[in-house]
Amino acid sequence: MNVNQFTNKNTTRISWIDQLKAICMILVVFTHCHENTYDLPKVWTSIFYSIDRCGVPIFFMLSGAFIIAKAYNQNIFTFYIKRIPRFIFAIALCAIVTNTIFLITTGKPIIHAVSSAIYHYNGIYKGDDGKAIQL
Repeated sequence: MNVNQFTNKNTTRISWIDQLKAICMILVVFTHCHENTYDLPKVWTSIFYSIDRCGVPIFFMLSGAFIIAKAYNQNIFTFYIKRIPRFIFAIALCAIVTNTIFLITTGKPIIHAVSSAIYHYNGIYKGDDGKAIQL
């Protein structure tokens, strides 16, 4: 695979990457579906986990391929300093949204749910991600 394949803005989409992403999306959805089905025999659960748990690592590898192409001609320190604030913001936003929705569904008033999610369960400060256990 050539680095220029990922950096040239005028190229068309890479179809096999789009197809692989679609397969990975299906695998991730399948994982979440069968995780909540408790009446499956253990052997089937083990088989499903062996197959569908590869979706997320493949997403990470594809992301890495595109990030390497962007970082190819940059100073590594500048590259990461530019991205760290966006990463922290994304973690906090996901934690706040997830916990706000959870608190609203448990009967808390909206303003209490939002303020509690921002202060207590933001995923950054105090290190508590609440119901956003994926973080």
